[in-house]
Amino acid sequence: MFPTFSLSFPIRRVNIQLAYRTDIARPSYWNLRSNVLYANKYTYETGNPLLKPTLTQNVTLGATYRWMQLTAGYNRIKNQVINVTSLYDEENPTIMLMSLANAPAYDKVFAGLTLSPTIGLWHPQWRLQVTRQGYNVQTPQGLLELHRPMGTFVWNNNFQLPWGVLLDADFSYRTKGDMQNGRFLEPSWRADLSLQKSFLDDNLNIRFDALNMLDSYKRDFIMYVSDMQTMRMDEKSTHCSFKLTLRYKFNATKSKYKGTGAGESQKSRM
Repeated sequence: MFPTFSLSFPIRRVNIQLAYRTDIARPSYWNLRSNVLYANKYTYETGNPLLKPTLTQNVTLGATYRWMQLTAGYNRIKNQVINVTSLYDEENPTIMLMSLANAPAYDKVFAGLTLSPTIGLWHPQWRLQVTRQGYNVQTPQGLLELHRPMGTFVWNNNFQLPWGVLLDADFSYRTKGDMQNGRFLEPSWRADLSLQKSFLDDNLNIRFDALNMLDSYKRDFIMYVSDMQTMRMDEKSTHCSFKLTLRYKFNATKSKYKGTGAGESQKSRM
């Protein structure tokens, strides 16, 4: 158990919230593996059975007025799991072993603004956030400060159309900036569209998604994995993808299961 603190009070028509909590994220069983996998003739991959859980201390201050919310916060992150590399064989320095390690503790600050009005059948949400971390890493060129701020902008739209049809049109944009032991070298954006409707007393749901519909997504990212090596990932979209999902609830109201799902977190880790 970790201590938590929360305080909420109004100032006229503005509600102020101050909160502190500690989050824990345990490594997955896959990350804890010790077997070595072949990636290519220059790189092997493995996990790390000695990984420690990631602890994040969060202090958040928020102000809410009607459908507007302003948030600022500070994070202290300890034992973040990052990708690292080392020599697989001292006699053959051309082969690197990609593994995982716990990073030294570092700080992160953020500020964001969210607007969520309701305009008839239209429920838009605009969310803007700027994040800056204080992370230092050793590179082949020496110590590098990964302190460049990174901004994200999200514009989500929900339309409640006639006959119970729901339409979602979402747009997201990310600037250049630093995240953990890596640096985004170019901005990126994408747009997604979804349409769904329920039938048979909400037991049957049909959903259609158009993902990256403008074929715009890309990721140009460099990761500083050791004092001997860096990794450059240049990922560009090649197509828009479509997905059709059908969900049906069997015996939704007559189920007699009384369990609490105590093992779900462990099953998800497996």
